Amino acid sequence: MPTQIDHVVGEVLLEYANKIMLDIPGYLFPYFKLTLEGNRVIIWTNNVHAAYLEFGTGGYAAAYLSDKPEEMKKEAAEFYINGNGFTYAEPYLFPAYYKVKDEIPKEIDRRVQKLFDSIR
Repeated sequence: MPTQIDHVVGEVLLEYANKIMLDIPGYLFPYFKLTLEGNRVIIWTNNVHAAYLEFGTGGYAAAYLSDKPEEMKKEAAEFYINGNGFTYAEPYLFPAYYKVKDEIPKEIDRRVQKLFDSIR
């Protein structure tokens, strides 16, 4: 049963990760990768410009991030260089995640319950 539950969880996580990735701008999409590690999905890229677009740079980043959750600020801080950039924030990945994040555990619960119901 645990492997079946893990399969269900992984399936849901991948479905939602793919939904999130639909908001990645087309010209950046080829640079992104999606991996499933256990019960964790990672959407990543080694293209630093993707982060500059997501968060902005310089004062634009500071303004955009001022009222955002700490997890966003922490992620953006990894790309900080000198605070002198001039790129407007055009967020795509975090907003897509926040749009669906509360649905994910509900969908996992629904599908796990469906699995349990099927073995009665």
